[in-house]
Amino acid sequence: MAKIMSRILSKEVKEHRMNDLVERKVNETRPINVEYSLPLYCKTLDSVINSMLDRGIQHRKNILAK
Repeated sequence: MAKIMSRILSKEVKEHRMNDLVERKVNETRPINVEYSLPLYCKTLDSVINSMLDRGIQHRKNILAK
């Protein structure tokens, strides 16, 4: 897995939160625990993501067949 700088990760998560693509929940535990999850709204993207995945797989097969 590629490593990502924490500064870049924080920026990306913040942008996703601003666009309602990620939810943040702070658990009042010791130490404090933060959980990130996808809101139900993101489920509306399932068909788009699956179509992109199918297209990518088909394209890869096409490239390898050459």
